[in-house]
Amino acid sequence: MKFSTTKRILILIGAIILLVGVIFLIRAFSAPPKYEEIDARFRELIDKSYDVNVILFGEGLPTYEHVSDPKSSTEVIHTGEFVENEKGEQKERLIYYYYTLDKENTVFAYRDSYLEDYTYALLSNTKLDADALKQKFPTKEGDTATYYTEIYANESEKRFCYTIPYEEVKYGYYYTSADDETYDYVRHDSMFFTVEDIKEKIEEVYSYEYSNSIYGSVFEGTAAGDSVMTPKFIETTASNGSMMLAQSNTYGSMKVEKRVYLFETAKINKLSSNKKLVRITVDTYLPSNPEKIVEREITLVFENGNWFLGNPTF
Repeated sequence: MKFSTTKRILILIGAIILLVGVIFLIRAFSAPPKYEEIDARFRELIDKSYDVNVILFGEGLPTYEHVSDPKSSTEVIHTGEFVENEKGEQKERLIYYYYTLDKENTVFAYRDSYLEDYTYALLSNTKLDADALKQKFPTKEGDTATYYTEIYANESEKRFCYTIPYEEVKYGYYYTSADDETYDYVRHDSMFFTVEDIKEKIEEVYSYEYSNSIYGSVFEGTAAGDSVMTPKFIETTASNGSMMLAQSNTYGSMKVEKRVYLFETAKINKLSSNKKLVRITVDTYLPSNPEKIVEREITLVFENGNWFLGNPTF
């Protein structure tokens, strides 16, 4: 009888030891890391997230300005002046002209035929002298052409026209009516050419689950009742025949500030963290309001051998 009781006690002690060992192993494998172990990666992710947040939630990627080639809208002036053509025939002189894309001045380009180079003229509502024109439109070194000549004046209409030295702004892409008005093409020097390029950038920072949670609205669009939000980024064939990455110019974007993180205050919330999902609380502020310091909770997810952000950082 005593042997039986002793045996039971030994079995009970063994079970307790085993249970304690299991609990210890569970805690060992599920316990969150120390903050010092992930501090460098946390700082790296926060820094990388700034550019990604702008792409996803802010103004997006740099795009080619949505302008059309002004030469495509060339008009003709019938001057009433007759000139002799190469066959010796009298023909009314025609002047071909278009308005440039100058945002500050009313400048137009004109020429007598398609074989000539364009000459530029400034249209003003006030009379200008040569000195004022020279100051605003200086000649380049070596340019010996005659400028600042008044070629038209009408006091009653307040219209005065002067020849000027001028160089048009060059645009990277000219849109046509075949291009979607609601999308602008992403600049080639941004080094993003496809949707996959953007996804690669996102997935360098954000976890798989979080990335996929936003891909629908950013790359596919969403519908709610009668309203439809088109995707922010698409790949499409441009009017020049090339496949291009395009960004919506009607997509609602936010002003995304580079939130400042006070890393010296960062700590792991052990009550809501484990070995593969860590919640870090850290004091932060926005540059626009540095006096207002708030505590943010940022989630890190361990996947594919590294840590990634589980929520946005702006």
